[in-house]
Amino acid sequence: MPTLSIIAPVFEQTRMTEQFLNDIPLKIKSDYEVIIIDNGSSQETKDLLKKYPEVIVLTYPKNRYVTEPWNTGIQIARGEYVMVCNNDITFKE
Repeated sequence: MPTLSIIAPVFEQTRMTEQFLNDIPLKIKSDYEVIIIDNGSSQETKDLLKKYPEVIVLTYPKNRYVTEPWNTGIQIARGEYVMVCNNDITFKE
């Protein structure tokens, strides 16, 4: 069981999502899982998410904003702690 579950809905913003996913292993020092809820994004975002096989991806056919995706992610989270966020956060030192 991971210590931390990181849950983030994404809708487009491919470069921002990529930066978010690349930053996590550099900044989070505990064991974790990442749950991304694809909020009806284009194929470009879907293709990006396929580059991260360790990430759990759930897909909504259309944008459900943040609350519903966060709740969906929380329902499947296995971590002792849960972090809900958006894909536009910056991890600081």
